[in-house]
Amino acid sequence: MSENSKPNIGAVMTLVHKAITRGLDMSKKQAIAFMQSGYPNIDIRDGFATYVRSMGSVINAHHLGEDHVVFPCLKSILPDTPFDQLLSEHREMDVLLRELQAAVEALTDPAQANISLDNLGHIITRLTDLWHPHIEKEQRYLYDISKTETLMTVDEQINLIQEASKHSQEQGNPALMVPFILFNLSPEDRAGIAQVMPPVLIQELVPIVWKAQWSPMQPFMLE
Repeated sequence: MSENSKPNIGAVMTLVHKAITRGLDMSKKQAIAFMQSGYPNIDIRDGFATYVRSMGSVINAHHLGEDHVVFPCLKSILPDTPFDQLLSEHREMDVLLRELQAAVEALTDPAQANISLDNLGHIITRLTDLWHPHIEKEQRYLYDISKTETLMTVDEQINLIQEASKHSQEQGNPALMVPFILFNLSPEDRAGIAQVMPPVLIQELVPIVWKAQWSPMQPFMLE
């Protein structure tokens, strides 16, 4: 979304998809690197665990927001969308997300370090293999901006975005999930998604109030 663009659920969900995709790529890359060379220090190890844990929370919250808010809203507007298939794919990925969280908890145990990293890499690979074709379908059927901007009014777009965001943030820790999304996006995309977030999030909570919680993830994020 450009600075002058109108709120659009398709544009917002596309940016969330971008942030998650980068998170998956970064997590896989770092798991392999740490398995080969070890952690530079404990802070990096703990920051990586927080990063992967946050990624899992973001994916889970994103799916729940779609299941309970976005899909029901768009079902009558875009009836040709294979909603049952998309929901089934969510459930398939949810199994891997539970495995991911279990693997993350073992990351900080020195006795399980290499085993956990190897397992984590396999889980992320399987998750990524499901993720890409899934979001391709969502982008084609649901989040094509040219469709959503003509089928919903600006007020309807804003209400849906706000409701989906509120539901998603209730599923985990927003002090980790919101920065995860923001800083796995390029500065241009970050500015775009920030347009639909409350100013207090961008100006106070993320940079000040929540900073101590999410700052350990910074080595794996974009500037």
